[in-house]
Amino acid sequence: MKKLFTKGIALPALVLVLASCTSNLSNAPSGGELTTSDREQIRALIGQYVTGWLTSDTAMVLDIFADTATIIPRGMAPKKGKAALREFWFPADSSVTTIHSYEVNVLEIGGNTDLAYTLEAGQLSFSYQKGDLKLSRESNAHATTILRKSGGGQWKVVQRMWTDRR
Repeated sequence: MKKLFTKGIALPALVLVLASCTSNLSNAPSGGELTTSDREQIRALIGQYVTGWLTSDTAMVLDIFADTATIIPRGMAPKKGKAALREFWFPADSSVTTIHSYEVNVLEIGGNTDLAYTLEAGQLSFSYQKGDLKLSRESNAHATTILRKSGGGQWKVVQRMWTDRR
C-alpha cells in the first residue's frame, strides 16, 4: 500500500471512493425507526389490497401503489407503472377473474420512517374465464413488498414481488 501512495495512485482513488460513499449516503433514506403508527398504516395498506381483491374493487387494489410502482409476478418480467399493473391484472379483453378467497399473513415489517418492507405468506384461490377457456387455481405464495412514504406522509407500494411456496 505504501508504494501506491508514493506513486500518487491510492490517494486519488481513496478520495473517489469516499466521495462516492458520501454521495450514496446523501441519497439514502434518512428516517428513523418505524413507529407503531407506521407499522399499523402498512398493515392497513396490505389489508386494503386484500379487501380490494376480495370485493373486485380495481381502484382499491391500484390505490395502494405509487404511480411508478413495479410488480414482479412469479416467473414473469416486471410490470412498471399503474397503467401496466392495470393491464396485467384488469385487462380490457372480456376476461373475468374471480377471487374466491385471499388471506395474507404479514410475517415481518422492517425499514425506517421513509422506506419499509414487508415479508408475507398468502393463500389465494381464484378462477379465470375468457370465452370458452376456464381455469381455477389455488396458490400459496411468499411476497416481498417495498413501500415508500410520500411527501404527504402516506405509505405507497413501490415494488411487490411474489413466488409460490411449497
